Amino acid sequence: MSLDPEAGARPSGGRTAILILGMHRSGTSALTRTISLLGADLPRNLMPAVEGNNEAGFWESLDVYHLNDEILASLGAAWDDWLRVHPGRLDAGERLHYESRAVATLEREFGRSSCFVLKDPRICRLLPLWIPVLESVGAAPVSIIPLRNPLEVVASLQRRDGFDAGKSLLLWLRHVLDAEYGSRGRARVFVTYDGMLNDPRGTVARITRALGVTWPTPLETAEPAIAAFLQQRHRHHAIPGDRLPSGSAVAGWAAAAYLALIDLQSNPRLVPAMQRLDRLRGELDRADDALGDLFRSERDAQRELVLASASRVSQLEQTRADLEDQVETLQRSLRQDRARVDELARDLAAHAATIASTQSRLALVQQENLALVDLKNRLLHRLNAIQLSAAWQLGRPLRAVEAKWPRFTAHAAGGIRLLWWCASRRLSRRLALRRQAKRLTESGLFSVSWYVEQYPRVVLSGTNPMLDWLIDGWREGRDPHPLFDTAWYLARHPGCEPKDINPVLHYLDTGWKRGCSPHPLFDPAWYLDEHPALRDADINPFLHYLQAGAAAGWDPNPLFDTDTYVAANEGACSRSTALEHFARSGRDFAPGAYRDSTVLVALQHDYRARTMTRLVRDERRGENRTAVLLQCGRGSLHEKWLSGADQDWDLIVNHYDPTYRGRIACQVELAQQGSLPGTKFTAVDAILADWPGLLERYDYLFLLDDDIELTEADISALFATATRHGLDLTQPSLSPDSYGCHPVFRTTGRSGLRAVNGVEIMMPVVSRRALHLGRALFGQTISGWGLDVALAKLVGSRLGGHAAVVDEIVVRHSKPIDLTGGAYYRMLSQANIFPLLEYRLLRRLYDADAGFFVLPGRQADVPGDAVQAANPEPPPVRP
Repeated sequence: MSLDPEAGARPSGGRTAILILGMHRSGTSALTRTISLLGADLPRNLMPAVEGNNEAGFWESLDVYHLNDEILASLGAAWDDWLRVHPGRLDAGERLHYESRAVATLEREFGRSSCFVLKDPRICRLLPLWIPVLESVGAAPVSIIPLRNPLEVVASLQRRDGFDAGKSLLLWLRHVLDAEYGSRGRARVFVTYDGMLNDPRGTVARITRALGVTWPTPLETAEPAIAAFLQQRHRHHAIPGDRLPSGSAVAGWAAAAYLALIDLQSNPRLVPAMQRLDRLRGELDRADDALGDLFRSERDAQRELVLASASRVSQLEQTRADLEDQVETLQRSLRQDRARVDELARDLAAHAATIASTQSRLALVQQENLALVDLKNRLLHRLNAIQLSAAWQLGRPLRAVEAKWPRFTAHAAGGIRLLWWCASRRLSRRLALRRQAKRLTESGLFSVSWYVEQYPRVVLSGTNPMLDWLIDGWREGRDPHPLFDTAWYLARHPGCEPKDINPVLHYLDTGWKRGCSPHPLFDPAWYLDEHPALRDADINPFLHYLQAGAAAGWDPNPLFDTDTYVAANEGACSRSTALEHFARSGRDFAPGAYRDSTVLVALQHDYRARTMTRLVRDERRGENRTAVLLQCGRGSLHEKWLSGADQDWDLIVNHYDPTYRGRIACQVELAQQGSLPGTKFTAVDAILADWPGLLERYDYLFLLDDDIELTEADISALFATATRHGLDLTQPSLSPDSYGCHPVFRTTGRSGLRAVNGVEIMMPVVSRRALHLGRALFGQTISGWGLDVALAKLVGSRLGGHAAVVDEIVVRHSKPIDLTGGAYYRMLSQANIFPLLEYRLLRRLYDADAGFFVLPGRQADVPGDAVQAANPEPPPVRP
């Protein structure tokens, strides 16, 4: 290295790398933070602060620190080793390996920053490797070398690491001598720790002049923050500047080196000072030659002892971890047992309540039976009294005439009634009742058999059932039909409350046009949305359901699946009577039916309470920004595509059964436990609730089922495409022989993207912001049905986000979907979770599309120029 005082004085523009070259405990952290406050970029992956050590922060890169430790180890050295290191002794392959890693680390930590600050005391000894690396990325390295009284460094190392004074002085000498020698010929400046604390403005001004840099943040702007940061309370050791090491040869070297470095403070290229430092470095190297082997032997012995101790400690730690796992397992088992006991207690209480309710209902039924027997006896007595009465005897000829000429008798009786109504001035009222009765009969909203069955005392009174309801029944809250709830209609639609007309007639005249519903189990808006032709034809939806829709299998509300309900009841009802059968059953839920959405929500909550996700291990080391969450169990195809090679994404495995637990090379492993098996969606919900930071670090998450045939390269390409085009939702296309997929997702045989209104839940790639926005959705479904269309609607409406199919990435869904006999759907059904009804509820809650289709005229919304134009497919009726 030349001692020419004019050699390479300043950087020549472009990128600037500001190197902080100083011994540990010499004020390097304070200096680095000061430079960063002037606008120089810090590394992205910062070493965390340590209380009692560097509570104000180290401000250095964890990645650079690990890399330098690895390089020193390959050279047979360590950070606390004062012996020489020779980066030039690395063979060509090793040097190329470490240089390429250093380049990758710089790009990852600083990107294309034009001015950044790099600090790690180990760089002092590895400058011959780092200087070419920095220049290879277009950065001109300039150096700031902080000076601190070596006695203060000795005291600090004694306090922190327990080092003796001799070792600390040798370490200080090696670092400062190597740093000074390696920085020659390039712009550099020497500053003292005292000057930085006592006169930060003057120190920054000296640095600025010496290095010739223009700070991104002017000193006047940064000065308050610098002054606030550089506080004397962070300085734990202060020794007068005129007190220097003494008493040994090493102490004399240290004192001489410190004084020579102080001389370089005024002129960084002062030749006499550098010559004195060269002589001291020669003395230190000769000591290395003379005593190095002894020190190395002692060091190696100590390291072997440390390694043995560390191995023992590791074994003890592993034993402790195993015991903690066992304790955790036992505690979890105990919690599960307690939960099971609580569940059994609740079940017992529920059974007791059911028994009590049943007994109460039985008592009621017995009372009703007694009442019916009494009513029957009273009816028989009434009939006998009527038949024995004089009027009955006098009417015998009339009954004979009626039997022989019924139509003549009816007309005659009608005429007599008409004359009586005229005489009693009730004609208009009676004719109005006849018109109303005719409308009720034509609408089908009055059931004589239902009315008599529910209100048998009407028979006892001898009143016509329909007239009874028209005159008094509706006012007294009696229902005319099993699917017309009078009290509910009036309470649900207070703005439609009739005054001079009963509720059925009000509904027939105006209520249905206002969207009113006659019964909580019929949803007119949903019915019309499912069958828009009825809205266009201005047809009463409820009457259509009673007269035609029910028989055709059309469902009355999103939480009632007619065909499933009929099949489950094995002939107890038909399509036409299925809803009436459920309404009269009094049950909150049945196969294919929920009384209302709160019932489904309660069943979902009960399901999640009976399954649990456990974090088995988390061994992530890298900084991957994408991850695959693989839902894995018996029959998984991961062994066909997971090679174990280095990936640019993390693998998170969630085991829903024990088949592959502990057998997959992954970064994070979870397992689901409990009395019910979890699903991919209960797992994501649990992760987001219990370990929110686990997924938050990723820009994209691939939620992958284990029956998808693909390759690791497909996954990497998919993440790259999503990142490049800024997609919030994306998925690969599916091969023509894939099972159970929507036609829109099958490959077109072309390249590029197709803008779609959503992606299938079997393998979506979800951006971080989409996952955050749709967080609640994972707690609103067990089966996953409907989550895809609801999430797509949220992303589109609230984020203006994009979804696309990547056509050139083709994967295969390898297994058929059995919605009735398949293990997954049998399990859901046994837990009273019906996917179609979950899908309908989410669609309704989020006003989501009914299916998937290519978006017409939206291709320009997806960034990039590779998006294909396509004609939209009509949305399917069912998923």
